[in-house]
Amino acid sequence: MTFTQANPMLVEMLLPKNMAASDPQISPVFDDLRDLPPQIVCVGGAEVLLPDSNHWVQRSKEAGNSVEFVFEPGQIHM
Repeated sequence: MTFTQANPMLVEMLLPKNMAASDPQISPVFDDLRDLPPQIVCVGGAEVLLPDSNHWVQRSKEAGNSVEFVFEPGQIHM
């Protein structure tokens, strides 16, 4: 479950009018992720955006990108 799915009321309050949470201008995870340079994604187990980080890594790998994922259990934002 992503942050948007887990917090729909908060996301709705913060979104600009007439924009969807799935708009790539709001979250790049919804954009075309093909042909990105190699990436390293560092995230802690207590990070509020951990599900979004996982989603990014999955989508980016599916798009054919090289992604290194560093996960530190118990850590917050890295």
